[in-house]
Amino acid sequence: MSLDTVRQIRSRYGTPLGTRHLAFLMDVAATLTLGLVQKTSGSFLPHPTAGGVSHDVVMARTGEAWDILIDAENEARPAFNPIAPIDPHRYVAVESQPDPPPPPSPPPNDDVLGQLVLLNHTLRKLAAHLGVTD
Repeated sequence: MSLDTVRQIRSRYGTPLGTRHLAFLMDVAATLTLGLVQKTSGSFLPHPTAGGVSHDVVMARTGEAWDILIDAENEARPAFNPIAPIDPHRYVAVESQPDPPPPPSPPPNDDVLGQLVLLNHTLRKLAAHLGVTD
């Protein structure tokens, strides 16, 4: 785990992070095999399963945590600074967003409908990975 990893991932996202902020956090957490921190008061990012998560902290299941952004809501400069342990109950697994079930098989002679169902499934899966909600 390192500052270099956070820097490399941060370079792939624009400034400010804006609507890609959650995707950035999930990218870092997944790469470092960490999770996010549930946070539903003060300043937080909406999250589809946790309600909300911290803008700038990733954590291990044990509660060990790191601040990965300086000025998270504006410039969002990369960091990797250890912080005080966090209650492990606030751990949000990145993989906790299961893929939607596969679409049903299309009727035998309905290729257009089948392609639309498959496209819808693929878009929902991508949106869930990026943290976009309906």
